[in-house]
Amino acid sequence: MTTKQPQPPPTRTPDPNRPVTPPPPRRSPNVHTAADLRHALIQAAAERQQLRERIDSQQRQINHLRKQVRHLLARLYDDC
Repeated sequence: MTTKQPQPPPTRTPDPNRPVTPPPPRRSPNVHTAADLRHALIQAAAERQQLRERIDSQQRQINHLRKQVRHLLARLYDDC
């Protein structure tokens, strides 16, 4: 008896024919005052948080795919 694994929400799959290009290098923010520096630091922290969330999401997808592969391999070798 097999149970269905919960499916993650659908995600956009990257085009395998399209090369992955890194983003352009960021310029240092033009900081003239303490308020500008504070604003730049807040923006940088928000960007880091978004990157962390994206990495966590991708790691969950990887783990889910690994689990699916293990399940399929187990079924394949159990049927032999």
